[in-house]
Amino acid sequence: MPILLSFFGTAQKLNSNEDKIEKAKTELENDIDAFQQCILNKDLDSCIETLISKADNPYKKYLIGGVLFEIDADKSFELHQQAYLAEPNELNFNLEYALELHRKGQYKEAAELYKKYEKEAPDDFRANVWLADCFINLGDIQQSIKYWAKTNHSRNHTAIDQSIHIIYGRSYQVRLRNTYRTEINNGHFEHINQLIFMDMNWQLDWWNTNVQKYFLEKDLQLLDQRMKPTDHQYILLNTYTQIKNLPQSYTSEDSIRALLTKNKMILNNQPLPSSGLITSDLLRICFQYNFFSEYDFYSNRGEELLKQAQQTKDIELLNSYAYLQSKVTKKVDSAIDRQGWIDFKDERFAKSYFTGKVNTLTIDDKELNQALLDFPFSSSIYWFKANAARNKNLALTPFLVELIKKEFRTLGSDPSHYSYRLHSYFQFLAEEQSKQ
Repeated sequence: MPILLSFFGTAQKLNSNEDKIEKAKTELENDIDAFQQCILNKDLDSCIETLISKADNPYKKYLIGGVLFEIDADKSFELHQQAYLAEPNELNFNLEYALELHRKGQYKEAAELYKKYEKEAPDDFRANVWLADCFINLGDIQQSIKYWAKTNHSRNHTAIDQSIHIIYGRSYQVRLRNTYRTEINNGHFEHINQLIFMDMNWQLDWWNTNVQKYFLEKDLQLLDQRMKPTDHQYILLNTYTQIKNLPQSYTSEDSIRALLTKNKMILNNQPLPSSGLITSDLLRICFQYNFFSEYDFYSNRGEELLKQAQQTKDIELLNSYAYLQSKVTKKVDSAIDRQGWIDFKDERFAKSYFTGKVNTLTIDDKELNQALLDFPFSSSIYWFKANAARNKNLALTPFLVELIKKEFRTLGSDPSHYSYRLHSYFQFLAEEQSKQ
């Protein structure tokens, strides 16, 4: 079962107590295996405490902190801090603690450690990425531009994307899974849909997902324990997992069609599943295999989909309707976008809403400013403000600085979560600075 051990790869490159790190890895191997088994079906916090109890020296604290990076942010920070304070000249600890400080917004302290690391590992251009983010947040525009230029984006763009994800990409899915399981065991069985969907679509990063088979196997046992095979929800989840486990190839078309037909879902005007997450994914698969077109489904069942979304207050059903409407009519009704934004607080709908108003927006637009309060870290929404400033020929530096800060957090204004937009914002900022 994969657990992300933070920066094992980086540590291998440094000439800094590698023998002690390798010794600690060996000594912890059984403990980490036991931890991975523990979190499958036991209380997460008790599993964490047991693992932390094995951290009896700085090197084990460093490694266990990496294991806990996406599981318990506070414990991860504490362990990496303790390792650094015990051995402040150990560059592996130095780098990991810098990353922890960076994530907490302690940019000045993080930058000092990154500079120390950069001197010892001059070939690791990632330090320039992190320093560019630190300095833009510290208000030192020239330093930020300088370090970004040193990243050599055209050559290193993929690794730059991953470097940014290291800071801002924490997902907490293991923690969320534990919450869902606790709620289900306390009688709130409605969370089973979210639990199984997450297992089937586990986010590895901003770009990739996979099926977490170890979690899925344990979580499907909850379904077997509490429902009969003839229950609607059992059939839904069993059908969905079977479809998702099929190989993604044209040979799967008949199997998928047979499963949906047998279990009376979607095809031939059969009911839409109650779960928006699952409905959205199954519709995507149906479109992929041309069981019907977006146009035909929207024309024949669009109103049904919208009604079900509004009755159940399911944002994913509403998003599926908006997607189909945009494909068929080339736009989304502003009323739908406002409902998704105002009622559901979903950033996707706010972005679509302001896209429809982009040519009339001003920097003091009341609705736009409200959206920025609703989504304070959204570069996608802030772009509209920066664009309005450009249209009015205002000084762009403060708007670009704020846009870059937000874009670093999610790479959200690029549809694929790549750093190309971020790079272009830095280029614009450099041009603005050259005019001064």
